[in-house]
Order: sequence, then structure tokens, then C-alpha cells
Amino acid sequence: MKHKMKTCHSSCKKNELRERFLRYAIEHAQEGRIPTVAEFRRALGVTNYMLLNCMKELEKEGVIYKKSRKEGTFLSNGSSKSVVGLVIEQGRENEYVNNPSWLSGFCGEFSHQCDYLLRMIQIPSDGDLPALIRRLGLDALVILSNGPFRKEKKPCDSKIVYALTGMAENCGIELPEYNTVSVDSEHWIREYVKAGIKSGKRNFAIIAPEDALSSVMIGEIKKQGLPWNEECHLTDCRTLKKKLPEIVSKYNIDAIRCTGKYQPDFSAAAEKIQNFHPFFPYFGTESVYRKQQENKSAPACSFIFEHLDDFYTRQGKITAQKVFEMIRSGKEFSSIKIKLAFSQQYQHLSINLNGDEK
Repeated sequence: MKHKMKTCHSSCKKNELRERFLRYAIEHAQEGRIPTVAEFRRALGVTNYMLLNCMKELEKEGVIYKKSRKEGTFLSNGSSKSVVGLVIEQGRENEYVNNPSWLSGFCGEFSHQCDYLLRMIQIPSDGDLPALIRRLGLDALVILSNGPFRKEKKPCDSKIVYALTGMAENCGIELPEYNTVSVDSEHWIREYVKAGIKSGKRNFAIIAPEDALSSVMIGEIKKQGLPWNEECHLTDCRTLKKKLPEIVSKYNIDAIRCTGKYQPDFSAAAEKIQNFHPFFPYFGTESVYRKQQENKSAPACSFIFEHLDDFYTRQGKITAQKVFEMIRSGKEFSSIKIKLAFSQQYQHLSINLNGDEK
């Protein structure tokens, strides 16, 4: 707690010095040239260390620039760089970067833009984002989150951008109308059914709770004119070992959607079924199974979507592009949902749930 208070106090002092420095620089600049370091030190009553650090930050941001030691330092006359703040997972202390692929795509876009600076920050304990934006002089604040974001008093503040890598809508989270880049949670499950059909599959089963995605998938199965029976939706792990062989035999199941928590039970049930090799993609990444499954006799599965790492790298790039567009126009952008792209990359790849490629 003491550390947080000390960090917050230090940040406030830096921001206060910045404001005082700029005010004094603008008032005493002559033809754009600002006073010397010695003059600033006397006028502001701060140490040389604090002053030089402040000037270094402003120089990085393009607010001031040095011509030469003899000519001095000048104001940039409105040509300063735009500053984008990035909060990872609500900015908690010691937070890990849970989605480095997204971060790679987002940060990579800054290497192509000489007019923008990226600043990593934390949300203050009071959660006052508009005040944070004003205090740090941010042109935009991007909040990266894997799940539900905190509800602000003004969730559509014109300078705040939400980047949601999780399927927030499936958790009952209502997305803001503006400034949000999120995953299209319905697109991939519809594509899953279509891709199964392209692979010659006709009989689907769902091993998952009675959730929104299950409803979307059942709707798509019916829309595509495929047979569907409610018995093919298994929701109870305890009965999976008995019921899976029954429905596979009765309905000739050749495609399965199985969510994470059901996978160990699915593997245990599937190994007893002879010649059972279902179409079984899971949001574009085989690494899910490599990490989660230990069963050595699990059935072979096919993967046909864009790899999840590639998808999130793309989402990061698009988020950065929308932020630049928003800063240039000075207007909010309509929220968008990024769709998982169909790829031929995994069309002929089959892999056991334990991670053995074939």
C-alpha cells in the first residue's frame, strides 16, 4: 500500500512539474527558444535531475527539440507527437502480458508511424480515466482485456478505446457502441459448421453447456439443412462416457464441438469408439490440445482456421490503426468485431489430442 502511495505521489509530482515547465516555457519563449536549464531551475525551484528528466520526456514526445548546444532548445510549435496510453488487463501491479501476440501486432504498427508515441500506464486506484487522460496529456487510452471490462460512468469517452480479446458478449457483457475492437464470437462458430460441410461432414454433436454459442451453432446447423436432434447436445460430463458412443452410433456423428472443461471426459469416452475420427477444430489453434490433453489414445482431429496467434496479432494491428484514425479525425469510431479468417493451412493437418501430428 505504501509503495502504491509513493508511486502515485511521484507520478503526480512529475505531472505537476511538466505543467509548470510548459507554462513557463510558453510564457518566456523568444522566437520559439525556451529559457536555459539554469533559468528553469531557479524559476521552478527543482533539482537538476528532475528538470532534465522532465525535458527528456518532453523531447521524446516531440514537444520540445534541441538544435545545438549553442542555439539552445525550442518549442515544437504544434508539431508534437501524439501520445497513446496502453493499459494491460486493467493495469494491475505485477500484471502479466497474457496476450503477447496482440501486443506484438499493436506495438508493431507504431514502428510505421513516426508521429505517435506509446506509453505503458496503470489505471489509478480511483479509476478516473478522463482525469488520467488529462493529467498525462494522452490523445488516446487503449485498455486491453481478456474479459469483462469495468463499467465506467462514461464507457464511450471519446479518447478511450477498449480492445477485448475474450468473448465478452457470451459473458453477458454489453459492448459500447463506439471505440471497441473485439472478437466476433458468432462468426467462428458459424464458419465451423460451414467448414465441416466443405469437408463432407453431415452429422454434428455439441459437448458444451447450453450457452449462447451452442444456440448459434444449432441455428447454423439447421440453416444449412443438416439433420439435428436434441440428443446430440451433451451437457453433463458425468454421462458423457455412456452417451457419446450411443449418439455416435445412432446418428453417425462425424463432427464435434467440445468446450474446454469437457475435453478430458470427451477423450476418455472417444477412445472406446472404433474408427472415430471427428472433425474437431477449436477456434483455430491445436496448441489447446497439446497443453490440456494427456490421453494417448484420443482420436485424430482436423484444424482448418487461422492460427489464434495470427488472429490476435491481426486484431492488435487493426486496433492500432483505428486509434491512429481516431486521433487524426478527432472522432470516435464505430465498434468493430474482428472475424477469424478461414485458412487452408490446417486443411490436411490432423493431430491427436495428445499432440502427435499425423
